[in-house]
Amino acid sequence: IASARSDLGLGLVDSATRLVLQVNRRHATPESLECGGIAMLLSGEFDKAMEYFKEAARMDPELESNKQELRRCRTMRDCMADARRKVFERDFAKAVELYEGVKAAYAELPRQSPLHATLHVE
Repeated sequence: IASARSDLGLGLVDSATRLVLQVNRRHATPESLECGGIAMLLSGEFDKAMEYFKEAARMDPELESNKQELRRCRTMRDCMADARRKVFERDFAKAVELYEGVKAAYAELPRQSPLHATLHVE
């Protein structure tokens, strides 16, 4: 899991996801599920990330870092949905503001992560 966390810090989401899946197949722990959730979050797959975080919370309701990641995921998901809606409505200034809100919610967003690329493309 430490190796997967290191990969996530660098934005190497595919590598981290592969490592997390290997661990979770053998014996899932709240920490490994949280790490999987972060990988999904950095991929921009907020619903899958929330599933991982909820499962980790079910296994260990006291894991504070998981609670923070779950809140962050909800915030980012809602901001992304609102930003996309504003783009559709052609309210680009508000959309940019909301996209910046996503980046602010994840202050240490790795530059090589798929989510970072998505935020710059949209």
